[in-house]
Amino acid sequence: MSSGSIKNKKSVEYGITTPHDNNCILEDINKIQEYLECSKINFENRLKQQPMNESAVGDFIFHKTIGMGAFGRVMLVNHKLKPEPILSMKVRNGKAVL
Repeated sequence: MSSGSIKNKKSVEYGITTPHDNNCILEDINKIQEYLECSKINFENRLKQQPMNESAVGDFIFHKTIGMGAFGRVMLVNHKLKPEPILSMKVRNGKAVL
């Protein structure tokens, strides 16, 4: 593959406000190292800024079972703090797993 064969610019942008400009563009195959370093910085910034969500079973409202299997069931749930998205949760039978 020649360096002239890449004609389309590939851009990755994220809505993070950091000193880094968050705009990684691969213009030339010879500049792949710069692109990878830029992407690495973007990834590390997103990883630092995304909050870890820790929830317990009591934080959810269970609606109904949508599936059952050998190790448990899948249920429709809503989080008590954010009720608008409907989620699915795998509920495992601990005795059957062990």
